[in-house]
Amino acid sequence: PVQFTYRTQATGEVALRTVEPWAVTSWHGRWYLTGHDRDRNAPRVFRLTRVESDVRRVGEPGGYEVPPDHDPRVMVGDLSGERVIRTATLLVRSGAGQTLRRRATSVAPSPSADGRDELVLEFDDADYLAQELVPYGAAVLVAQPEDLRDAVVRRLQAVLSTTRPQEGAA
Repeated sequence: PVQFTYRTQATGEVALRTVEPWAVTSWHGRWYLTGHDRDRNAPRVFRLTRVESDVRRVGEPGGYEVPPDHDPRVMVGDLSGERVIRTATLLVRSGAGQTLRRRATSVAPSPSADGRDELVLEFDDADYLAQELVPYGAAVLVAQPEDLRDAVVRRLQAVLSTTRPQEGAA
């Protein structure tokens, strides 16, 4: 069994989870953990991009059994349900974000005079899109929605915290 903190999609709340891992699988380009959630006493699916902390072992290997008929792709497919398509507005520096520009439903000069273009992009998961946007750094700004902007900021702050010199370090 393992423990980690996990951010839920519905509320954005972060909670500690204790899970008996059964499998890791990819579904529509996203990675998932399937297993038995000890806190909820039920089988659950966890999207790996929503795991907020390091994963630590809390039990002995072989301390539980994986159901012999477990098919992780079927479990993820059954629980994924309908995807809600949302719209993001991104402000993209001229000459940057070519991949984003190709996927955008519209591209227009930004109403502000900062030399950026306004891209409208459809997405279904803020965490997944945030992960894609972070490598662009300051070249791409999220105008809306707020939860997408917050997800990008969280990831950028995590990167920054790993690059700051530790106190007392020479």
